[in-house]
Amino acid sequence: MVVLLIVGLSLAQDKGYTLLWDRVMVHGKDQWKAWSYPRDVVVFGEDGSVGPRYLRKPVNACLNAGNFSHDGQRGGIRAAGCREEQAKNLVQDRVTFYYDILQLTRRVPCSVEVYELSGAPVRELFKGMRSSGRYRDTWDGRDGEGKLVPPGVYLVRVRVRTDSGTEVRVVPVSVVY
Repeated sequence: MVVLLIVGLSLAQDKGYTLLWDRVMVHGKDQWKAWSYPRDVVVFGEDGSVGPRYLRKPVNACLNAGNFSHDGQRGGIRAAGCREEQAKNLVQDRVTFYYDILQLTRRVPCSVEVYELSGAPVRELFKGMRSSGRYRDTWDGRDGEGKLVPPGVYLVRVRVRTDSGTEVRVVPVSVVY
């Protein structure tokens, strides 16, 4: 399995990027500092504009979610994303997702699930109780019956129920064979 694009989302209000179904648009030069990507895939204009360098092969980009801050007002998920070393390799047989659960006074229900873009469930990676801390779950590209999923874009949803409501983060993953 080849993972082409793994993107983490954060709780920051002004994220500095827009997540589209097939790409991530970063709004300015400073926001690129929060991303890991292969050298020479981004062109910075003298006027401060940012654009892609067009390549003949796909590349990985990974949001270093720790560069975006949690608002500190309530418990929840700070960020969801991939491990940085996965952005450096084009071929992976599994994807590890990490996330921080913050400011909880007790264990709360948490689930990590993979979905098709249509919303159809593919596989449940974790369902149980979690307390504040850093967690990671791994997906091997298989569905609930153990079969490899067809190539395409999938969504990994991390959901935590807190006293103030349900926090949800979604991480898109493209799978290619």
